[in-house]
Amino acid sequence: MTGLQEGLEVMNVWRSGWCLSVAAIVALGLCGAVFAQTPAAGCKKDGQSYACNWEAFQARLKQSNTVAVRAEHLDAYTGVQLQHLAAALGKTVVEKDADLGFEVVPVDSNGVRIGPSDEALAQLRIYAKGFMSSRWEPVWVETYTGQADMPWASTVHETIQQFEDRLPKTTR
Repeated sequence: MTGLQEGLEVMNVWRSGWCLSVAAIVALGLCGAVFAQTPAAGCKKDGQSYACNWEAFQARLKQSNTVAVRAEHLDAYTGVQLQHLAAALGKTVVEKDADLGFEVVPVDSNGVRIGPSDEALAQLRIYAKGFMSSRWEPVWVETYTGQADMPWASTVHETIQQFEDRLPKTTR
């Protein structure tokens, strides 16, 4: 092989590598554009409140078929209400390997209550398994605000009702 042929061969390899690099950058850029347009599912916690992506949650809810319900042992009413919610959404309640998990939890009070003002009383938390993880992560949190002297059963009912009212009629 002559020096000229070796030089041309090196140029071809360099040019091929450059073309592949450009192609990879363009492909990654296009993939990045697709991922940037896809809403991220899940919630970010900020103190007592959560910021969640409603559109991504709705898509996740539509894709799911099964729900696990979590309620405290002595709180059978909450468990029954969550089962009714799952049925209203067309989901099957299972004990394990569920697509989503539902629970209603009280919101911790900040201590002093002055007058009849509304405050966060309960949260309906909906969980899904994380991407590439078996850990449950919140995908939607519905916070109910009301009078602090409400009985827990009423608070649970109102929290679930508020969530159902938010859903489009086609989801129920």
